[in-house]
Amino acid sequence: MKLLCRNNSSLLPFARNFLYLPSVFVQKKWESCGREISTDEVSRRASASSSRGKFNLVGPRHHGSNIRKIIFAKLKNESTKERYFREQQQELNTWNQNFWGKQNEKFNKSKKAFLQLRPRNLETDTNKELADELSKFYRDFLDGNYNVHSQYLRDWYRRNFHLLWTGIQVSVFRILSKIMPKRSR
Repeated sequence: MKLLCRNNSSLLPFARNFLYLPSVFVQKKWESCGREISTDEVSRRASASSSRGKFNLVGPRHHGSNIRKIIFAKLKNESTKERYFREQQQELNTWNQNFWGKQNEKFNKSKKAFLQLRPRNLETDTNKELADELSKFYRDFLDGNYNVHSQYLRDWYRRNFHLLWTGIQVSVFRILSKIMPKRSR
């Protein structure tokens, strides 16, 4: 996948390609300026700048899973609990991306097969008939994947509650470390 750069400016987070928000850098809509940049280059530059900063970088959506890539910031003096929390966030994001990538691929293959098997009569077909048939296909697809989606939802809740609990622990740890002075030995 390639991204088109905006106004030939660099891809560093402080460039005009990103919107600065307190918690993340959100990438602006890319416009064609004739110069293509691979996502590997974006990831490499973004991870280098993310490792120095305290903000997460949010990139464009992945073409297969439709989930945005997030590069999580590494703090300078990251504790083991903070590192564990960041790694859990990365693992959850990767898990989501893998699941939805496979699910979307399966859906697109099924839809393509459905449309190829459907008899087409250009003279009598209307958009309403096609929409009705596609809605039946969508319903059948969701019904056929009910168990897969239910299992995903259970896992998603379990993982997110675990991540939430870890995030609460990290927040309490940060507050306590600011309140309680460090004693020199």
